[in-house]
Amino acid sequence: MTPIAMDTRSIQDLEAIETDTRFFMRLLIGAGIAAAAVVAAGVVWHENELAGGAAPVTELQVQPVGLE
Repeated sequence: MTPIAMDTRSIQDLEAIETDTRFFMRLLIGAGIAAAAVVAAGVVWHENELAGGAAPVTELQVQPVGLE
């Protein structure tokens, strides 16, 4: 490749664009991770709420089997 002469202003502009792009990509990835965590927490909460209607195992009574 042949080197292309660029002035300092153009190099600084490209660096600023690259920095902005990296910032927004990190922001987007962070928002995705946060959204996934919220969804996962909602699923766990929903499952716990659904199980709330069932009797806990500790409240079940075992009836002895007798010979009749």
